[in-house]
Amino acid sequence: GKSLRLLIYNVGLLRLGPLANPPFTNERFRFLPERLLGSGADIIALQEIYEKSQVNELIEQVQGTYPYHARVSPDVSHMKKFASGLKFHNGLMYLSRYPIEAEALHVHAHAAGIERMMGCKAMLVVKVLTPLGKLLLVNMH
Repeated sequence: GKSLRLLIYNVGLLRLGPLANPPFTNERFRFLPERLLGSGADIIALQEIYEKSQVNELIEQVQGTYPYHARVSPDVSHMKKFASGLKFHNGLMYLSRYPIEAEALHVHAHAAGIERMMGCKAMLVVKVLTPLGKLLLVNMH
């Protein structure tokens, strides 16, 4: 029968200088594309990939296997609601062998104080057209 392999991976790429958690972010990122390509996954849901430069590099390196991706930023009205703090991207992303027909970011109405200050807590929802049919997937962190 048909099967579908899904990988859900918290890549932990938050860089805050000596406060980075976990440490060695740059070193770990260098191994990420190769590990994802070797996973055999059809669809990959990533958490904690914040920086646009890393996203762009990852997409470039895996696009032969994963030609489809989704990453959505919160709208300006949401960011104005929480105007104080550092404000990182929500860090959610999908890579897929199959077409992503729709994507939507649903921002959480409530989050812990430190999380509200640091960024946008949300879930990224995608509709993917797979050999098993259309799937609705939710990536949250």
